[in-house]
Amino acid sequence: ETSNFGEDNLLARRLLLALCVRKGELLGARWVEFDLNEKTTAGAVWHLPASRTKTGEGLDIPLAPAVVEWLRALCGLAAGSEFVFPKRRRDPRERVPHMGIDTLNVALGRVAHGLPHFNLHDLRRTARTHLAALGVRREVAERCLGHKLRGVEGTYDRHDYFRERRAALESWTTLLLSIERGESKVAPLQPRRSAER
Repeated sequence: ETSNFGEDNLLARRLLLALCVRKGELLGARWVEFDLNEKTTAGAVWHLPASRTKTGEGLDIPLAPAVVEWLRALCGLAAGSEFVFPKRRRDPRERVPHMGIDTLNVALGRVAHGLPHFNLHDLRRTARTHLAALGVRREVAERCLGHKLRGVEGTYDRHDYFRERRAALESWTTLLLSIERGESKVAPLQPRRSAER
């Protein structure tokens, strides 16, 4: 509701929550990394390259339908830039070739939201907490956040959980939209029972 927050800031905040990614990963995103037209059987996906992840491993991030809509809106705002979030003004120090890394924090700091202090990285904790509340299995939720599985489990479990992450992120995005509309009823994900039981 803050008039000077800006549509691109709002969409960035939505995407940070819905995709569970780090701020730098999102702000550095290039349009060539996205398949919004579902050209493969995997559906709409963001191919986040290894060079921009904290783990040093590339990650295919499934995109829920609402996320695709938000990205299409950003495409118009980007006005032909190679970046999803292009620079807004000249930066004499040329720190990054896209939206400044502190831009969203500054914009959020101008919003009178009445909440205790938080930063944008805290949105990852919010996402992880709600994924657990939705019944998403721990290993799937951790992979949604781009975390490696730890210890012996990480050594032996090499599955990418893509389909499971798609279901989890679609449920999470549905919850976000419901919260944004002021609705209170949300059905949590129920674990699937195997056919052998």
